[in-house]
Amino acid sequence: MIGSKTYKINFIVTIALLLLYIVTFIVDWFTLKNIAIFSAVMCTLTLSVLFIIFRKINPVYYLSAAAFAFFALFLGMMLNFYIVIPIFDLMLHAASGLLAVFAGHFLMGLVLKREKSFEFPLKFVVAFCIFFSISIAGLWEIWEFSTDYILKRFSQLGSLTDTMTDMIAGSISALIGGFILYILLKKNIISEFESNEE
Repeated sequence: MIGSKTYKINFIVTIALLLLYIVTFIVDWFTLKNIAIFSAVMCTLTLSVLFIIFRKINPVYYLSAAAFAFFALFLGMMLNFYIVIPIFDLMLHAASGLLAVFAGHFLMGLVLKREKSFEFPLKFVVAFCIFFSISIAGLWEIWEFSTDYILKRFSQLGSLTDTMTDMIAGSISALIGGFILYILLKKNIISEFESNEE
């Protein structure tokens, strides 16, 4: 429902971030001129699409996705944190591991929310989400390797060390995310199978 608390929280977060993106771009346009128009458009477009598709989901999931987009696109791409902070890419890989735990839980809820007759043990749910996250870290590195090889790019810096540190960072944060998910489920802050709409 449009007037729901969930929608309002997600709407307020989206508007606040959009205003930040737009004001930052305008200020830069009249001063430093360091921000590419493409980066600004990607930031606003991604957040807008995120809100249109996921505006009714639990704010825990929505805020996680919005925060990741903020760090990856606004700080990383728009404000050039990938260049300014050498370990920024590694930090994002770590954050993505945590985010993928919640994405795994969200997808599990979508697929299994109708199975009311069968109860999944809490530890099974959390373990699934952790392994889902770790597999996403591996798949992402396969994607990076493939695009580097085909398009002659250097996102992996041509280095096995970069690949492995990214996967290790994602896997460690998946374990941390699993612990956080376990606490949230145990305390009923989010339910085991979210309906994702109010």
